[in-house]
Amino acid sequence: MTVPTLMSNIDKQTYVTGAKKAYSQLQNTTKMLPISLGCSNGDFSCLPSFNEGDFVKSEGELMEALAAQMKTVKQCKNSSGCGPYEMSRYLSGPVESDVLFSTAFVTSDNMAYAMIYQPRLTDYLENTDPLILVDVNNTKGPNRLGRDIFAFGIAKHSKNDVPAGTVLPLGSKIYAKYVSQGGHATPKTWDKDRFYGCANGRLRESAKDSGIFCTGRVLEEGAMNY
Repeated sequence: MTVPTLMSNIDKQTYVTGAKKAYSQLQNTTKMLPISLGCSNGDFSCLPSFNEGDFVKSEGELMEALAAQMKTVKQCKNSSGCGPYEMSRYLSGPVESDVLFSTAFVTSDNMAYAMIYQPRLTDYLENTDPLILVDVNNTKGPNRLGRDIFAFGIAKHSKNDVPAGTVLPLGSKIYAKYVSQGGHATPKTWDKDRFYGCANGRLRESAKDSGIFCTGRVLEEGAMNY
């Protein structure tokens, strides 16, 4: 009776380790990227078309620049072999089949990084901010947000004392600070946001299984306590 539980705990720890590693890799890469690109003002504005408003083109260029700085073994268009094309946006529930990856790559540790263009997910950030999903075991299951897939934004502009280029784990305190619309706004953190919180019993029953904000919870608690 203990073997399934033991295996589940091992899987969870693997996912947590992967989330931490992805966060660290993204942080290190985004810190060095302006230098390697020759951006004199310390952000990504010297990337071609970065300020032109062409979401797919500009964020694709950012992903290609990230891939060039990381130990990449494969690059893909439209998710052909770089992460799952189908995934679930919930900790439980149906798998989605309409997720579009414009640009993706796999690193030497078999972690897939994908820039996502999917309106139901990109709504969590400003319209111009990149949203990157990291699948810590590439195409292997369960392919669920909040389990083996984690969501990170990148601040495209300095805002609310958060510098441009900051990596934003969705549901984290730094993410909430960046997207805050004012002092009276409900904090968009994993434990307080009523729509996208991570497996929190105080949230609405219909919303608590959303996995998009679990990235913040895993990194802040250092575990997968759900």
